[in-house]
Amino acid sequence: MKASWLRDSYKALIHGMAGIVGLYRVLALIAALFIPLFRSMLPENAVDPDWQRYLLSGYFLLILIFSFLSKGLQKQMHHLAHFTMYLLAAWASQLVFLNDFSQEYLVLYFIMLTFSGVSFNSFRSSIVFGLVNLALAVIAIVVYHQPISLALMVVALMAAMVVMMDFRLNIQLELSRHKDLMGSIYQDSPDAIFLASPATFRILNWEHKAISIFKAEEQSERLSQLFSDWLKDYLKDHPFRKDGSLKAQS
Repeated sequence: MKASWLRDSYKALIHGMAGIVGLYRVLALIAALFIPLFRSMLPENAVDPDWQRYLLSGYFLLILIFSFLSKGLQKQMHHLAHFTMYLLAAWASQLVFLNDFSQEYLVLYFIMLTFSGVSFNSFRSSIVFGLVNLALAVIAIVVYHQPISLALMVVALMAAMVVMMDFRLNIQLELSRHKDLMGSIYQDSPDAIFLASPATFRILNWEHKAISIFKAEEQSERLSQLFSDWLKDYLKDHPFRKDGSLKAQS
């Protein structure tokens, strides 16, 4: 039972990341948790104000919460994500300068730069972001006499950032195609059709006839509960075979 719940939750997470909003919700949750926790892995005497980390964590939690409450925020999520990446870059680069380019904070900055590619949706926006960070590296070399390898590392990470962005966009495209293919099978049916998970018994999707008859979009939670109760009772008498089909009632 636990394994099926984990599998179903994992599938829900992956399918949720097919959209921009779902992806950014996952990233916001990860950032909110790990920005404060990561401090324990860094030197205790480092110049690294805790209030900045908690402020950033709270910022990501607010994004996560309001992404469920505000349709306007959902529509502007990609713009907010771009702003957030520049905010994180400013914070991480500040820590690098304050800590005299210590190896630990350079690693933190490079991790942030590498994974920032997940948040961008176009090569132009990712390249602009990369050039801003390259300018910071040049300032570090010229003013603070850092080795030129710093700029070379930023260029290499810019390339990794673009590769990660392309990888993420391809995954989202395939998930979107899969969803469209599944939808084309039942969306034109004259019957009210619901798709539900046999593991959680929750309604996953519905076609337009179900929306018009049951007002499915407004009553999805209530319908899920009713369907869940009915399906649990039905499967007591019609258990699944190993091949996934239902046994006939004896």
